[in-house]
Amino acid sequence: MKQIYRFIGLLFIIILTGCQNDNSFKIDKVDVQAQVLPDGDLYVQEIFTYNVKGEMEYAERGLELLGHEGVEFFESYLPPQGKRLGEFSYENLERVNVDYSNKYSSYFSELNAEDEVKRIYYRYRINEAAKKYQDTAELEWNFFTFNEADLHNVTIEVLFMPHSYQGKEIEMFSYNRNGGEFTEQKGYSITYKTDLISEDDTLTQYYLFPANHLSEMSVKDSSTTREERLKDAIAREENYQLRESRFELVAKVLSHVQWVLIGLVLLSLLKAHILIAKWKARSIPLSEIESWSPVFQIYVYRKGEIKLHDFLAGVFSIYQKGFLSIKKVPASYRFQKVENAPKITLLFSYTGKRRALKDADLFLLRWLFRHHPDGTQGLILDSIAEPSKKEKNQKGYKRKLRRLLSEVKDWKKAIEKEFQVEFSIKENRLLKVFSVALVIVHLILVLSMFIADAKSWLTICLSAVCFIIGAFLVWKYSLKKRAACFYFIGSFFFAAQSHDDTSIVTHFNLVILSILLIILTPRVKLSKEMIIKREAVKRWRRILKYGGIPTEKRQQSFMTYVQTAIVLGVGKQFISRFKRKFPHERVDDIVLFDKEIMNMIESVIKPLKHITEKKVSPQKKNSKRTSSSSGGDTGGGDWPFDFGGGSDGGGDGGGD
Repeated sequence: MKQIYRFIGLLFIIILTGCQNDNSFKIDKVDVQAQVLPDGDLYVQEIFTYNVKGEMEYAERGLELLGHEGVEFFESYLPPQGKRLGEFSYENLERVNVDYSNKYSSYFSELNAEDEVKRIYYRYRINEAAKKYQDTAELEWNFFTFNEADLHNVTIEVLFMPHSYQGKEIEMFSYNRNGGEFTEQKGYSITYKTDLISEDDTLTQYYLFPANHLSEMSVKDSSTTREERLKDAIAREENYQLRESRFELVAKVLSHVQWVLIGLVLLSLLKAHILIAKWKARSIPLSEIESWSPVFQIYVYRKGEIKLHDFLAGVFSIYQKGFLSIKKVPASYRFQKVENAPKITLLFSYTGKRRALKDADLFLLRWLFRHHPDGTQGLILDSIAEPSKKEKNQKGYKRKLRRLLSEVKDWKKAIEKEFQVEFSIKENRLLKVFSVALVIVHLILVLSMFIADAKSWLTICLSAVCFIIGAFLVWKYSLKKRAACFYFIGSFFFAAQSHDDTSIVTHFNLVILSILLIILTPRVKLSKEMIIKREAVKRWRRILKYGGIPTEKRQQSFMTYVQTAIVLGVGKQFISRFKRKFPHERVDDIVLFDKEIMNMIESVIKPLKHITEKKVSPQKKNSKRTSSSSGGDTGGGDWPFDFGGGSDGGGDGGGD
């Protein structure tokens, strides 16, 4: 779980780093002159003025991919100093090498600038950029897209030579989120100016003009009249003009949602019921906590979760009831042949009668312990060690693991039945409520930002589809916190496509708060009694971790202490600190205080922690299978966790 959240944190660092503009140049000025030709083509001349800090090898110019029949040519030159568009001809200019990138849909021209202000002149022709209809002609052209940086001081002059138009003969519209206006219309020339076009924004201009201007172009069939086109263009312009007021409303909603989430996160952090439980847990005597079996303590500590490597808690529980003996024996061949591996292991021998055991203990005994030729029934610790590479490649290995995990589930049910805790730990419905509610909130907020930003309805609909698919996955895996967290991160990627910095920053805060709320909301809900017992176990774990023990108990309880410490994951800390605190205590005769035995326990337990249902899910059949014959480099048979096969001595230890 910690690795997941570290990954999420790293992902956000990448997001924040990627949002920074690391351009080493600035585009101070852009002059554009575009002429609508009689055949519908658009002939464009441009001068970009770059203010370069450091080195800049190439200048990038992206062109709109849609709404035309292709780019006839694209050329770059170095313009003469002090000359503006219309004051020079390209014939005598120094031409610049140009490469087109399909990956970026852009033209790259050699600039080779270093700590200087340098201009570059582009000329290109767009085939059939304009359209001719029966009652009108139109030009809708996105002058700037795939910008490599913010564009400053932009001037666009559109020419309709040789015709000269007056008044409403030409209807003109400009869709720019950064402002700007048409400053001049005289005869065949229309001039538009804006102080800024953002790097991630576009500038689209739309013109309706007399069809006779496109004298060399054929008429396209269309049922849409000029009045309808004009009405749509006016509505689109009004949509852009309403951006500011709409974003003010969105900002208020985002702010209110942010405060609600802050309140929920603070309540989750406060956890008053946990503080009360901590106080009540101190009233439980340590002697009572000691009496709880190791398997009950790990069940409570882990909020009702039992894993494969917890088998040792069950074994220790049977030992503390007086039905097992423990002694050191030499480790198996697989450990003896490895230089740094522990050479001593533990043998747990069952000495009682089965009818004296309860269901959970009896299940564990039948599951793990095997009959030996001498008539005893026992478990050798290193027989449960991780299998070798050869054994992992054997036929049916993963099938055995899946059956093994199924056995763990059955053991857990027996534990819950024995301690009567089936209804003390439940699925936390609040996590599903928060997940689904936040998913819907982020969906609505991001789409509202898109609507406020005058995004096209196609963009809004496609984004909604993506959000709905993500929402379904979060609902399906509502108890998988990572699903909701990734959804929130994805929503930020969408929100960052809008063009209002205040809303983007506030939405980023919402994403952080949403992730915190999901992380802080537990997957399971414990009863009040179970919360108190869990806090008591946590208190007992802290005492053991720092080597402390009750003063009224001594030698007879040391084995119980170290077993509980091992089960709760603080075995090594307990032993090392206990020996420092109580140097005069004689613990060398206690088996579990042996350093090599602790290394053996760690060698067995650690690999089992990584065996999960996801890793052993069924795979597609492979025609090439390794032989299932046993033996090999392990020195003895199938991996001993194969309880369906033959055991060392037959009997109950091998049956499913």
